[in-house]
Amino acid sequence: MNISSVTSTSTASVTTSISDTSQLETKKANLQKQLDKVNTSKGDEKTKQATIKSLEAQIQQIDEQIQQKKANKSATSQGQASNSSNNSVKEKSSEKLLDELV
Repeated sequence: MNISSVTSTSTASVTTSISDTSQLETKKANLQKQLDKVNTSKGDEKTKQATIKSLEAQIQQIDEQIQQKKANKSATSQGQASNSSNNSVKEKSSEKLLDELV
């Protein structure tokens, strides 16, 4: 098993922008499988440790991206709810003004 080639391939795909959290979860699961393979593989201990460190860093990066996307999604939905209630207040104010004019 060529561990160094696994690392370079994984690094390239993590740097691409992934917009969907389910895709991020899938990528994370694949990296964890690679991590398990490296942990159980026989080979140079230095190379294994370097690969493990790299994979763990990539997993952490994906975790951070997932958290960021969830926070953005939450903020967006809260903003939409706020806009909706602001619109209904404006509509009521407009109706009140019309009633006063009539």
